[in-house]
Amino acid sequence: MSEDEMKKCFASNIEYFIRLSGRQQRDVAAALGVAPTTFNTWCVGKILPTLPKLQMIAEYFGIQVDDLIQPLVGRKPPFAERLSLAMEYAGISQRELERLSGIPQSAIQRYASGTTDKVPLDRIETLARALNVSAKYLVGWSDVMREPDLKPSALTSEENEILLAYRTADDGIKDAVAKLLDVDRGKDGAESLNESAG
Repeated sequence: MSEDEMKKCFASNIEYFIRLSGRQQRDVAAALGVAPTTFNTWCVGKILPTLPKLQMIAEYFGIQVDDLIQPLVGRKPPFAERLSLAMEYAGISQRELERLSGIPQSAIQRYASGTTDKVPLDRIETLARALNVSAKYLVGWSDVMREPDLKPSALTSEENEILLAYRTADDGIKDAVAKLLDVDRGKDGAESLNESAG
């Protein structure tokens, strides 16, 4: 691949990763400690960053240097790979994930196959909650799939399904479940349940 082809490839790929992160070019430049004008010359394909800068950018996005300078066509983008892996790990199909997250199965299929790179941040967070994984993991900012407080448990598949549905429910539903089961919700809702009961 020629240097001009690498510049074009980098410009296309960096645009994808910036969009996926939900940030602006200037925000990424500031986080990397690079002048916005310099970062822009890389993003438009005028200049290819040096190898140390490529490594710094790759680390920032949680990807490999090759993901910046090689075509992504024919490969699943990192978000798609991580979403698919999280679904497999949780034993959740696209249809089940639709039910748990409220996101249409057609959109989940596009995200998991990598055919779209436009995944809104609110959907990334919703998918992470439904899969009981870290949103940082899904977007590639962390290699830790589950945060320490999200340890897998020895639940049956039915219990896991109920737990995932509860976690994605709004506070009204959670309050109703807590009242039905006579469970104290703690800081998130105990005061209102205890005061209304007393």
